[in-house]
Amino acid sequence: MTGKGGIGLLQSSHPQMNLLPTLTFRYWGARSCWEALVGFGLLRDRDTTAVLLKTAPDEEVLMADSAVPSEGVQSATQLFLDTTRIYFGLGFHKIVVNTPRLTVTLGARGIAQYSTTERKKRQQGESDAGTVISALALLGEFPLQAEFFLSDHSSIVAMVALTASVASSFQATSNQDSGLAELLGTTATGRGGVALQLGGRYSGGLGFTYYF
Repeated sequence: MTGKGGIGLLQSSHPQMNLLPTLTFRYWGARSCWEALVGFGLLRDRDTTAVLLKTAPDEEVLMADSAVPSEGVQSATQLFLDTTRIYFGLGFHKIVVNTPRLTVTLGARGIAQYSTTERKKRQQGESDAGTVISALALLGEFPLQAEFFLSDHSSIVAMVALTASVASSFQATSNQDSGLAELLGTTATGRGGVALQLGGRYSGGLGFTYYF
């Protein structure tokens, strides 16, 4: 496969990349592989409610509808959240096991993700104009990847990976907005500024590549 390039699809279970498959471009050197990734995702959330507590009138809490408390609520508002994600990444993989049909590599991917979430409130048949919250996330994957070559022109890929993410929001939200944090990967306090969140977990993935 030395000197060959290909195009394919990779479905990752990374918590911020698992909505749609990622388009991948791969190129093999003698003992390593380079790749580029391009993808996007769309997420619609209709199961979240914003609750303003009587005990803390300036504190808004996001939670699932079924979890809205029956006491201590000043107001409850249904939220419509539409999130769009666009990301681009680069990866490098080094061969650790090499056979005629199976190659196992250890590598790293760096991915930049830009997301925008339009948040609208619906209460008693009325809706507001909505606000848009943007976030920039830097995602990382460190995959152990096995690639089985069906022929000289095609392969299937399976991987397990340790993942990490650092995200910053351009518009601050309540420090209790756990639901929105799951969408954006970040929370913040106050009216502005930048918030950072670092997290790591395991993920996996499956893919197919066609080589020219």
